[in-house]
Amino acid sequence: MEDETLSGSTYRKAIGSLTAAAAIALTVSAIGQELEPLDGNQLFIETCGGCHGAGGEGGYGPPVTANDYVDNATKLVLRIIKGGEVMPTFRHLSDEEIAIVANFVRTQLNENVDLIDAAFVAAQRDF
Repeated sequence: MEDETLSGSTYRKAIGSLTAAAAIALTVSAIGQELEPLDGNQLFIETCGGCHGAGGEGGYGPPVTANDYVDNATKLVLRIIKGGEVMPTFRHLSDEEIAIVANFVRTQLNENVDLIDAAFVAAQRDF
C-alpha cells in the first residue's frame, strides 16, 4: 500500500467537511506527514476569488489589483479579519493563512514589496 500524503489545500478541504471527531482522527493520522506549504494564489482563489475574481480583477467585490487600499497592511488585514460593508469576515482563517493571502494580494497582484507575517496578523485581531 502506498503512503499517501495530503497537500495543504486538500487537508484544509478535508478537515472543513468532517465532523469534529473525524477531523481530530484525520489530524492525528496526519501528524508526522510533511504538508505542502500554503499557496497564496490557490488560497486567494479559494477564499477571495468568488467575489474579487480569480485574478483580483473584481466581480461582486471590488478589484484588488491597482488598489491603493491594499498598500495599507493594517487596513487590509483588518478587512480580511472583520469584513465590512458586504464583505464577510474571514476570521476563521489562521494568522498564517491571512498573512499568505494578504502577501499574495500585496506582492503578486500589486506592486507592494513589504511582507507581513502571522505575528502582525495576530496583533491586528485585538483591534
